Amino acid sequence: MFAQFGYVDTKFDGQVAGASRLSSKAARLLAGANIDLAGRARGSLGVGYNIRDYQAEGFRTVRGFVAEGRIELFPTELLTITTGARRSIEDATFGNTEPQPFYDNRFTLRGDYELLSNLIVSGGGEYGVQTFVGQERRNSTYRVSTDARFLVSRRLTLEGSMSYTQRRSIGAQSGNEPGEGRIEAGLSFHL
Repeated sequence: MFAQFGYVDTKFDGQVAGASRLSSKAARLLAGANIDLAGRARGSLGVGYNIRDYQAEGFRTVRGFVAEGRIELFPTELLTITTGARRSIEDATFGNTEPQPFYDNRFTLRGDYELLSNLIVSGGGEYGVQTFVGQERRNSTYRVSTDARFLVSRRLTLEGSMSYTQRRSIGAQSGNEPGEGRIEAGLSFHL
């Protein structure tokens, strides 16, 4: 079992028009449990409450339920399946005529498979929903990805990944729906 308490004092410097309205003080309490079933599963789940008090006149205090969870399953010695979920309160400053906070809800699913003793392939997806407070606006984000990690030696690792992300907006200030495809490659040297 665990309990967490966090406090944040956020101050915007006013360089972005309207952003200073988002200066706030926030408190977050989360309680939950960790579990570990040797060789089969491990994870944690926490639920709590968040209060964010904005310092601007006429900008109401935002409060609500928050949660975080992550579970790793080990169906075989070579396969790991990871799922997670998170709900938090975030601030948006850019792209808004009037900055507003939003609830960010994220769900993830990922699988890692050891194809060879030195080659791990992975694939996964993420779905996110952002619901803006005080505005009829909702963003949905979808992301799929695949990657591979090849351990050349104890010191050298080759990595490659491909991903695609799409965002859709409904309601006020909608219409900006970018998609992004990304291919990355890397070489890591470990000391």
